[in-house]
Amino acid sequence: MALYHFELQMAGIILLGAMAAGAISLWLRRRRERREEDAASGIRPGDPPGAPE
Repeated sequence: MALYHFELQMAGIILLGAMAAGAISLWLRRRRERREEDAASGIRPGDPPGAPE
């Protein structure tokens, strides 16, 4: 019975790590795309929203 609990804990750790890696990967991809779009439209990173160009 104790081995079963250990296996579940290991599976949970692996799944949690995989979900965290996937979330970070998505966040980085969206951040890169947003920066590319901003660069293409002439928006600088420090500009407040709605600032004139």
